[in-house]
Amino acid sequence: MPPVWDVHGFDGPLKTTRNPIQAEPCVAWRDACIQAGYPYNEDLNSGEQYGVGPCDGTVRDGIRSSVSRCYITPVKHRKNLEFFVNSRVSKIIVKNGRATGIEFVQNKQKRVLHADKEVILCGGAFNSPHLLQRG
Repeated sequence: MPPVWDVHGFDGPLKTTRNPIQAEPCVAWRDACIQAGYPYNEDLNSGEQYGVGPCDGTVRDGIRSSVSRCYITPVKHRKNLEFFVNSRVSKIIVKNGRATGIEFVQNKQKRVLHADKEVILCGGAFNSPHLLQRG
């Protein structure tokens, strides 16, 4: 297994903590998995996910380290940033091989936004590839 500093960051805003296996049902589950032949894996985020072990959580000092708190709150005052709630991106607008904007639906109405410099796609594990394949 690689050293932890090779696979985990330490200086980003999103803080994580390794949650120990302490609750009786969790200890029983871990022990049953090991008895069934599954290996104990101390770090399920090290690149090898096979086995049973503690999970990392986005919590530091008892406070949830959410994406909103860590990335959005510090910049939400910027004049060049606008939030659209109850919205879903339906298409990335591409011109000459470059993303130049997005088409999205908000409150059942189609809207289009054009970017002066760049489009940053943060659609998650399912929506990002879906949008990229739509063309």
